[in-house]
Amino acid sequence: MTTATPPVPSTVLHEETPGARPMTPQTLWSLPRVGAPKPSPDGRHVIVPVSEFPEDGEPSTRLWLIDADSGAARPITSEGHQSTQPAFSPHGHRIAFARKDPKTEGDDAPRHPQIMVLPLDGGEAEAVTDMPLGCFDPQWLPDGSGLVFGAWPVSYTHLRAHETYLLIAYAVFCLK
Repeated sequence: MTTATPPVPSTVLHEETPGARPMTPQTLWSLPRVGAPKPSPDGRHVIVPVSEFPEDGEPSTRLWLIDADSGAARPITSEGHQSTQPAFSPHGHRIAFARKDPKTEGDDAPRHPQIMVLPLDGGEAEAVTDMPLGCFDPQWLPDGSGLVFGAWPVSYTHLRAHETYLLIAYAVFCLK
């Protein structure tokens, strides 16, 4: 006796463009790229980063929250930013992620990613870091009371030319 496996729900984040056409480099660049999925601690949701590379602007990455049972998806970060490296809090009520803001017209200053925390039950993402050279790889403490993340403590211009190592500091930030 065999039992049928129920179909896995699929999620469409971007609609298909109808019509046959040749594959070109421009076509490849126009396709959204899906990053590594991150499941919630209870397995009910998955966060997926989706990157887009517009011809006339800076690339952007949005985080999408997908219901594991129904496949329903919704973006949880705003357009125009590079929101990457999501991490669920241990209880699954918040996510931490790195966000790099877009450049503004007339401002050529480099932008560096900062760590943001977003409540999944509604509300805005809040910046919890303001490091001059940026942060990366946020990870929650086991009890959810804070984050561990990487940061670059010195400018590359301060390193001597013959030094081949990069100094990386890890910090712990405790939340309220």
